[in-house]
Amino acid sequence: MILPYLLVISAYLIGSVPFGFLAGRLKGVDLRATGSGNIGATNAGRVLGKWWGYGVFALDFLKGATGVALGRLAEVETWPEGLAPVACGSAAFLGHIFPIYLAFKGGKGVATGAGIMACLVPGPFLCSLLAWVLTVLATRMISAGSVVAAEVLICWASWVFKTSGFGLVPGAVWLAGFLVIAKHAGNIFRILKGTENRLPDGFLFRVVPGRVALATGSAWLGMGLFFSFVTGLGTFAAFERLSLEEPRPYWIPLPEAMTRDASPALPLPHPLRKEQGSLLAGISVSAQFPWYFQIQAVMGAVLLGTVAGQGRRRFGMAALAMLLAISGWTLERRVEALRLDRNEATSRFVNATEAERASMEREMIAARVPFREAHGASVILNLATLACVGILTIQGLFRQEK
Repeated sequence: MILPYLLVISAYLIGSVPFGFLAGRLKGVDLRATGSGNIGATNAGRVLGKWWGYGVFALDFLKGATGVALGRLAEVETWPEGLAPVACGSAAFLGHIFPIYLAFKGGKGVATGAGIMACLVPGPFLCSLLAWVLTVLATRMISAGSVVAAEVLICWASWVFKTSGFGLVPGAVWLAGFLVIAKHAGNIFRILKGTENRLPDGFLFRVVPGRVALATGSAWLGMGLFFSFVTGLGTFAAFERLSLEEPRPYWIPLPEAMTRDASPALPLPHPLRKEQGSLLAGISVSAQFPWYFQIQAVMGAVLLGTVAGQGRRRFGMAALAMLLAISGWTLERRVEALRLDRNEATSRFVNATEAERASMEREMIAARVPFREAHGASVILNLATLACVGILTIQGLFRQEK
């Protein structure tokens, strides 16, 4: 079937359309000989005006999205699954970087690559977009944002390779990320020398980062306090009351083994039926931890990006909050593993006969004590993280008042 090959060629030809060059010609300017000499949206905005830059970016973005759309039209049974969208998207990307209409000397592929990633891998694309925005806010350099966004995509693709093996889509993302970085080699050199072009230091960079940082810190602090003291403690209190209720609701029967009293010397709740409430609450709260820490990671990244230009102390405090949140996430995974061991050992002990309990007592204690210690450490880490965020938020309030 020849159609897929024709669509790949069409995607390359569409990607080769030099919208930045054409916009310059409409204004009587050759972008290749003006500004940075690039035909992309950044140089178009700098030379022709910001609205021309926005238009060029949108058209270049659509080139990448159109390439992937053509690939989905070209899906055929004889090709491996996912190959056609990757092939057409890659063709559009290569067309932008090496356009046949301009002797194979084109743009750097950021906007076109963004259009491709938005269609192929929307989740990683949103992460890279966030990284781009934060880096630009922190540095006022679009090139730095583009390089960081490409690195985020490369890291995602590398993680997929490690966990799932090679795939067409992550392979294309990985290659595209390196091509974008390679095309920005000159920008990277100028960034290191401190001579890279920066956006004007206007309202966007003087006021917006501080307000975003304040909003992010407030949201992070509010979420953390609500989860820790309302959701967490409230859930455990509610299930404990339920475990002690008389008569017991029919939909939560009490196991006979938990009607017996355990020795006060053992690290078990009294009466033992409270253990059922603790188990149910633990399951409920632990299911929320991945979301809790993922949201913290996003807020930490936003906070780091927006306080980068507000002094070393604020940046250091934001970095500490991010480090504590990551440490808490890592420790929580350990706590979850210990929680499962604790539950299994406790269940075996509680359901054992009186004769068997004596030999299983040490095993039960050995499983419960490490969990309690690790859980205590995770609570301290969480409170320390919220304390750092609280300090940043209070500082942000004073900065806004000034």
